Amino acid sequence: PALLILSGLGFSKMCDRLGIEAENNKAKPNKTGLSAFKTIKIILIILLVVILLILTVIISLDIIQKREARIECLKETFIWIRENSGEDDIILSGRQLCYEYYSQRKVYPVLTTPHNKLEKLISTHNNTYLVIHESQRNQSFRPYMSDTEQWLNETYGLTHLKTFETYPQLSLTSKILTNIKNKCGVSQSPAIIYHRWDVYRIQQ
Repeated sequence: PALLILSGLGFSKMCDRLGIEAENNKAKPNKTGLSAFKTIKIILIILLVVILLILTVIISLDIIQKREARIECLKETFIWIRENSGEDDIILSGRQLCYEYYSQRKVYPVLTTPHNKLEKLISTHNNTYLVIHESQRNQSFRPYMSDTEQWLNETYGLTHLKTFETYPQLSLTSKILTNIKNKCGVSQSPAIIYHRWDVYRIQQ
């Protein structure tokens, strides 16, 4: 927004230089009054740009802090699995390359793998871990996750090993932005401000 205002101001001045102003106002205004008006105009524009820049910085820092908190929680989860599992063990979770990078274990997408293939994977490996993010349970358009979790628990049994949690809005920037959103009546999804990973081991 700040850059748009500065661009608009520059475009306006360019038009003035090219003589695109209306020429029917031939009476020359008072130079003192015109100078004072221009000064006030410049001050208002500078204040507006500064305010917009500050808001942009606050929002950007808030996004960065939340992203860093999400990544830190993800890293902690999969590094813990790497340190507490064997090389032949596998993970059932989402489908992202960073999961395999941090865990150094093969990760299979639980949301898109049929139950018969899951049975084969579980039977051909030493240990299988189920790693679920809280948002995967809350999304109504992914009921397959809940069904698969229930099926795994009924068929094999799930042993809860550890929970990793983070609250990224502990910073001052996030608190300020959250208070502004609350006063404006803008609600935030829990999946945005809260991250939780649950690690289960599938019994065999």
